[in-house]
Amino acid sequence: LSTKDFENEVYIYKMIMHTNGICSLLSSLLAGYMIIFRSPPQMGHYKFYLLNIVIFSAILDVYLGLL
Repeated sequence: LSTKDFENEVYIYKMIMHTNGICSLLSSLLAGYMIIFRSPPQMGHYKFYLLNIVIFSAILDVYLGLL
């Protein structure tokens, strides 16, 4: 493998990670909206546990997507 091939692989990997980060962030925003505004009252405090998971998952996805 030449250096040029390695640079192309790194570029492709970064593009995939950035695309994945954007898609994941959008789906996390949708999930957060659904948890906050569309969850039934019977869920009680459980929706805040779900929201916590979604928020920290989104933070991790953004962090890994920006590397």
